Amino acid sequence: MNRDRNSQLGKLIVNNSTAVAKRPIIHIPGIQIKKLLVKLNYWRLKRSHRNYLLKLPDYLLDDIGITRQQLMEDTKRPFWEKGLFD
Repeated sequence: MNRDRNSQLGKLIVNNSTAVAKRPIIHIPGIQIKKLLVKLNYWRLKRSHRNYLLKLPDYLLDDIGITRQQLMEDTKRPFWEKGLFD
């Protein structure tokens, strides 16, 4: 509870005996920039993993427990939807 309150109000900085609330530099309503960047990076990695898996031969796909057909269906999904490995 205390952490949530601190994250909403920001940390207090003591400057010349005056407490000043430090606010986030950039804030989009409902989404902080850091969370957005983490999500974008996740989607980028997801795309690169799908592309890598497409290059694997069928016997290696069998080793990890998926078929070529499952992989093809997964790559047709939009990047923001959950796939085989989510």
